[in-house]
Amino acid sequence: MVNKKIFRVEGIINKTIIVHRARKEGIDTKAKVTYRFSKEIIGVSKEDVLERLLSFFGSIYKVKRKNIKITRIEEISEDQIRDKSLKKFLKIWKKE
Repeated sequence: MVNKKIFRVEGIINKTIIVHRARKEGIDTKAKVTYRFSKEIIGVSKEDVLERLLSFFGSIYKVKRKNIKITRIEEISEDQIRDKSLKKFLKIWKKE
């Protein structure tokens, strides 16, 4: 079995959203929005975690890969995990 590690990924998402949609014909009002994120993911390597993160944000939030900027990827220990669901998952996974 491959040794899995826990990584914390931090970054910025640039996205264009529709603020006001025209009722019949006209121009939609759009705004550029910047989101900061921090996500903890289990993976084998930094490249594996980066690919899973880009795939996740692309499918769930409909963000293109070029609009996601990763500022930091760091390996963390189990004591440093902030995500409660990930902590519960690891606790169950360790028992088996």
